[in-house]
Amino acid sequence: MLVPSHISLSDTDIELTTAKDHREARLSRGLAPIAAEYDHVIIDCPPILSWITINAFTASDKVLVPVAPGSFELDSTVQIGKTIEEVREYYHEGLRLAGFVFTMSDPTINSRTSLKILRQTYQDQVLRTVIPRNTDSRDAHFNKTDIFSFKPDAKAAIAYGRLIDELYYEESTQ
Repeated sequence: MLVPSHISLSDTDIELTTAKDHREARLSRGLAPIAAEYDHVIIDCPPILSWITINAFTASDKVLVPVAPGSFELDSTVQIGKTIEEVREYYHEGLRLAGFVFTMSDPTINSRTSLKILRQTYQDQVLRTVIPRNTDSRDAHFNKTDIFSFKPDAKAAIAYGRLIDELYYEESTQ
């Protein structure tokens, strides 16, 4: 099951900020009755560290962090690491980092340098698979379908297939 992020969730974060109940566990409680029906539940979060993200982390076993080229994006990995540690400490001690996946890669110095810094900083936590920048991904999203159905031979589809294989292999060897 895939739970995608959407701009309409911005109101939810405001609601969670003022909530007095166990606001960090709302998503976890909502998924609990159906979680056993799925092998994997993938929760897409907006690129901000908010109560929505904390809810997703609290409801998850692992976090896969996409990182695009750029210094701001690389700097944000430090903050997301802190957030994962805080969720472990306060809400869900079993939360683990599945790894960092480098996305939106293109044949530029910026991409090569960003990937090099990411791998130097996080070493074994960076997955081997690199997702290329590809307009087919955006076109698939625009057409409200996945890249595999939209254009299975697209570079992004092939890369995402490799990412799934890499994550599955890592999971099966643990």
